[in-house]
Amino acid sequence: VGFLCRERRNARGQREAFDLVTLDGSASATLADENGPDQRRKVSKYFVQVDQLESFSFPILDQALNTTRSTPFAFVFDEIGTMELVSDGFVDRVRRLLTSPDPNLHVLGTVAMKGRGFVNAAKQLPGVDVVEVTQPDRDAKAEE
Repeated sequence: VGFLCRERRNARGQREAFDLVTLDGSASATLADENGPDQRRKVSKYFVQVDQLESFSFPILDQALNTTRSTPFAFVFDEIGTMELVSDGFVDRVRRLLTSPDPNLHVLGTVAMKGRGFVNAAKQLPGVDVVEVTQPDRDAKAEE
């Protein structure tokens, strides 16, 4: 269970937006788009769609946070980055997910290498192990 952030490119191959997509591909929402609409939250050239970020991610995160498990469960998310930080509710939920006392909940997520606030704080939370993955070594890391 979880979600990923994917780049959306135009016909010329240029990045124009970012979409959030469930792991099974059954649902998606726009995270940010260079063409708007303008919701007064902008990161670089992209207008962050806070309403879509929250309406898409909150139910997924809340389900992971509020489910009692008797067997191991993995939650995957991509990512904690500057665009996601515009939502206090997103930050709160991800913080609770990363610090959950549930021994059956295992979280695999990505976080920006550089950033402020929760981008840095998430890496310092108890129980969080940071593994740097680069393009040249990603296949070898996956084997580990």
